[in-house]
Amino acid sequence: MEKAMEELRKLDPSDSMDKIIGSISNLLKKVKKGLDDSKAPEALELIRKKEMETREYYMRPLDDDSIYQDLVSIHSERGEVDLVDFYRRSLDLRQARKWTILGDSAGILGDNKRAVRYLERALYFGPMEGVEDEVRSALEKAQKRVKKAEDQLEKAKEKVQSKPGDLKSIKNLLKYLLDLDMVQEAKKLNNKALKDHSDDFDLLYMKGCLHFFEDDFKKAKSVFEKCKEINPKSMNAKRAYNWSVEMIENHP
Repeated sequence: MEKAMEELRKLDPSDSMDKIIGSISNLLKKVKKGLDDSKAPEALELIRKKEMETREYYMRPLDDDSIYQDLVSIHSERGEVDLVDFYRRSLDLRQARKWTILGDSAGILGDNKRAVRYLERALYFGPMEGVEDEVRSALEKAQKRVKKAEDQLEKAKEKVQSKPGDLKSIKNLLKYLLDLDMVQEAKKLNNKALKDHSDDFDLLYMKGCLHFFEDDFKKAKSVFEKCKEINPKSMNAKRAYNWSVEMIENHP
């Protein structure tokens, strides 16, 4: 246990969160095997200290639920209620952050009904105080867009029916369909429009968003890559491409 403790002591949060996580995980394995070891309290205090330092440096809990789950279990067994509550709260913060990121990305990619669902989950778990107002603001914005889409959807459909070839009306309807998470209907309309406008940036971007919301991140990445080529200055295309890459890495 002493060797694992010494390895953790040497690390600084700036060395990378992954290294801190790896070292804490290694030490936790030793602690779980030897809870009666005289070094266990010292090891747990070292973990608490390094976790706090890393949290302050990165402004978020460690990117590993299993560490907090182990710490909750260990401190429950030791009867240390305050630490149990602290590490359980850390798990909630992890959930809040996850749903906030998903909600923000859904909103930017245009699926505001999904954004509302995700951001409501984020608020349920309770984001960190510094971002709670931002999450509430994002939720209100998404809710307004959903309400507008619900109010305008039928009118938008009528316009497309009366002018089937009007690209502006098609794009407007697509926006409302995606706002309401009507992915399959939007996909059908978008694919039809792309037959006559294969290099239209907005239609291609929408195609990438629809692939993204179907969890087909490889296809989404490919489409967003083309969007970046068409419009290299588009921040939305760059963000969407980066999110697709991240999702591929996390969901291979």
